[in-house]
Amino acid sequence: MELYGVALGLGMLSGVAGTGLGVLFSIFVRRVSRAFMGGCILVSGGVMIAVVCFDLLPEALGPGDTGSCFAGIFLGMGLVAGLDALLKARRRGGDAHLGTLMAAGIVAHNLPEGLAIGAGLSRSLAFGAGLCLLIALHDLPEGLALGLPLRRAGMRPLRLLGLVLLLGLPSGLGALAGAALSVQPALMSLSFGMASGAILYIACGELIPSSFSATKERPSGLWLVTGFLAGLLACLFL
Repeated sequence: MELYGVALGLGMLSGVAGTGLGVLFSIFVRRVSRAFMGGCILVSGGVMIAVVCFDLLPEALGPGDTGSCFAGIFLGMGLVAGLDALLKARRRGGDAHLGTLMAAGIVAHNLPEGLAIGAGLSRSLAFGAGLCLLIALHDLPEGLALGLPLRRAGMRPLRLLGLVLLLGLPSGLGALAGAALSVQPALMSLSFGMASGAILYIACGELIPSSFSATKERPSGLWLVTGFLAGLLACLFL
């Protein structure tokens, strides 16, 4: 029972801490120029693409279940694309649309991350805690990409922080499941693949295009490259 309590606590912490810090930063940078906002969104997109390429996909392919990995990728893309189409059908566009998609991507991302923490705790407390810290740092750009559009759409800071707490629940529940299952390879491949597909769709289909609409001039591609390289360094050394 103690293992499950630690798993729930670390899972929630990883899901809330990094995303929350990114959201807090977005609250304070709301009044900067729109060009800078567009650049921040590009940096977030670059980091997220790097995390998918060098962190999530290797984790999905690690157990050797390639079929489950690809099934998860298409499932994640399909779910977010379906939500995207639903929001467009209801004419909910702009920043609120992007923020809603980002929240859905974070849910898809947090669940397999929680599974990884739970599986790591079944190995040792130090290993699970290390994974928690790494995942929290990786979630910083997601929080920024979530907070910027929702703040521009008019969401108040307290509601935004409350949303962050709700988004941390899948990570905590995933950690419980990971500790209990310890973890089935096919399930891990499917979960990390689903997170990869969801995040790739959001980064390439929404974040990068929205950075161009956030400013009247085309933002420099150096923002995207900087974010990608930062994400690569984080995956290599954290």
